[in-house]
Amino acid sequence: MSEQQAVVDAHESAELQSFRASVRDWLEANCPVSMRTPMPDDEIVWGGRNAVFKHPDSKLWLERMVAKGWTAPTW
Repeated sequence: MSEQQAVVDAHESAELQSFRASVRDWLEANCPVSMRTPMPDDEIVWGGRNAVFKHPDSKLWLERMVAKGWTAPTW
């Protein structure tokens, strides 16, 4: 199976399908197009009080992820 193929569980719940669809819809509406491909290492932003954003979409994307609660303070 190639990496492009998806595995579908025939027993997947309607609730899980709904969640996945809502996540896809949110990403489509909120993720800037420029953030949909791997970023060069020198443009990656880890946040923090002194974050430097080389691309304005990086800041916008981080703000949207924070507002959604989809960030982690540290790993």
